Amino acid sequence: MQVCGKCGNEIGNGDLFCTKCGSRIEHVCIKCGHPYSVGDKFCEVCGNKLSESEDIVYTATSDDNTRISTRRKHIILILAVIIAAFFSAIGVYHYLHQKTTDKITIEQTIKDNGSKSVEQAKTNNNATPPASKIVTLTGVIKGKDVIVRAEASITASVVDYLDEGDKVTILDKQKCEDENAAIINVPTITVKIDGNDILLKKGQAVKIISLDGNIYKSRTEINKRMVDIYTKEQEIRKIYGEVWYKVRLGNNKVGWVYGDYIQPDAV
Repeated sequence: MQVCGKCGNEIGNGDLFCTKCGSRIEHVCIKCGHPYSVGDKFCEVCGNKLSESEDIVYTATSDDNTRISTRRKHIILILAVIIAAFFSAIGVYHYLHQKTTDKITIEQTIKDNGSKSVEQAKTNNNATPPASKIVTLTGVIKGKDVIVRAEASITASVVDYLDEGDKVTILDKQKCEDENAAIINVPTITVKIDGNDILLKKGQAVKIISLDGNIYKSRTEINKRMVDIYTKEQEIRKIYGEVWYKVRLGNNKVGWVYGDYIQPDAV
């Protein structure tokens, strides 16, 4: 009995296709493996005598070919995915490696620049810092009834008053930018206000209005009101360009004090 090599179904002599699975039937010479047609007596290749007991194989159908082709495509697709993943991994590795290298380079540059800055600072340690840049330190007030003002100006509003020996924290300093700012420059001076003689002491803040000959017309605050006074030129000292200190008082108030009234502590 002859059977289909694919499904095992019994095959009749002369059948070209399996009646069960539809596979094409081929008879093969058991000696050389060459296919032959039903009814042949001898193998045309090796001359072997053929019989019904010769091997039977089947030839794949179109469906089988399709399945084989599909499997090949799947295998090719899987290989392509594996290759793409491999090269992607290489790309990520190089990117991370480069990023790490760049980071190290930047950190080294910052470190080097920082070292250079320190060396430069040591070289220039005798240079005078800008007026607006100052290391925080303390100071002691010189004089009585020293006015603390809201700004570095003799016309700014009063924040508080300080007395001789009071300690303050110096926060900043700034040069006087008012060309007409001045102070009384003699121990005492008497001026007429509403027909009354008023004694002004050295350091009284005044704002110059005009100069006529050697007489200054200035404006100053007396008894909490602004009045005009007249003084000799030598009795007034301009303070334009001189230093004001920004200070914090013991009560945490912050304001500005004219530099003549503060003795900064040594750093």
